[in-house]
Amino acid sequence: MKADFALTPVRVSSTAYVLEVGGELDLYTAPRLSSQAGELIALGATGLVVDLTETTFVDSTALHVLLDARKGVRAEGGELVVVCPSSSLRRIFEITGVDGLLLLCGSVEAALETLSPDGSMHAA
Repeated sequence: MKADFALTPVRVSSTAYVLEVGGELDLYTAPRLSSQAGELIALGATGLVVDLTETTFVDSTALHVLLDARKGVRAEGGELVVVCPSSSLRRIFEITGVDGLLLLCGSVEAALETLSPDGSMHAA
């Protein structure tokens, strides 16, 4: 396990959490994100914000984990939002087309504003 990787869940409401990710999110560390997201969904989380502000690298394994987590939270009637302020990381989402499947925001505040109190997306 890489020493520079950090994953911190922060409860922001009864059904919403921010998962702060630091360091490299890759083949070796992505399973920890998958496990943590699964635990939160099992606890009733319907709003998940994955904060990549302190993330330095994302690989294809991590992208799959994010998509799987989104699928899990949507099965419970909720939504997953990814905070990705880094233009270099955002480029990875764009090149792979994942930006069309995940909602990307520039800040945690913006991500939380997209969620309804129940964790679903606000109606447009």
